[in-house]
Amino acid sequence: KLGELYLSRDPGKAFEWFAKAAEEHWNVYSSSRSWAQLRIGKCHMNGTGVPKNEKKSWEWLAKAAANGNGEARVLIERYAKKEQCDAKTQCDIGWFYLNGTDFAKDEKKALEWLGRAATQGYTRAIGMIEGIKAGKEINAF
Repeated sequence: KLGELYLSRDPGKAFEWFAKAAEEHWNVYSSSRSWAQLRIGKCHMNGTGVPKNEKKSWEWLAKAAANGNGEARVLIERYAKKEQCDAKTQCDIGWFYLNGTDFAKDEKKALEWLGRAATQGYTRAIGMIEGIKAGKEINAF
């Protein structure tokens, strides 16, 4: 959380500390790592310490969400509904709903998000939909 101390005084330095905390080999606590990944996603989203970059923001928020960060999952869905996000992000949101981790488990919403990705030709989403329809358990992110 050293990055938080720098956030108002030196956003660039804060981003550096968030990046160090997000490194998997450096930080063995996944909750701390996912928190740092969330902060990096927010930095890219808002242009704090780094140039604003929506694509990188989505990528980091997805990493944080995959590591169990509920705030990242909420941000992903909120911004995905407002803006057109890419097929990978849509597929990730579908997976979050399918597995019910931090999002309430909801197969209907999962299929809605996976369908959005599938209509763009995203093969992972297509495979997941086929698996769901065949009654297979989908448990790999």
